[in-house]
Amino acid sequence: MRDDDFDNIRAERETPHRFAASPSKKYTGLWKQIALGIVIGHLPLGLTGFVL
Repeated sequence: MRDDDFDNIRAERETPHRFAASPSKKYTGLWKQIALGIVIGHLPLGLTGFVL
């Protein structure tokens, strides 16, 4: 079994990160996902409460 050489591994990247052009585009459909999650999450709770 040979030893691995970890001297060349670095946590930093060589190229800088690219950020989104504008933060508003990043969260464009977020309100739809939140609303859908509330509706889908509420339905099982409502049905469970109705049955019990």
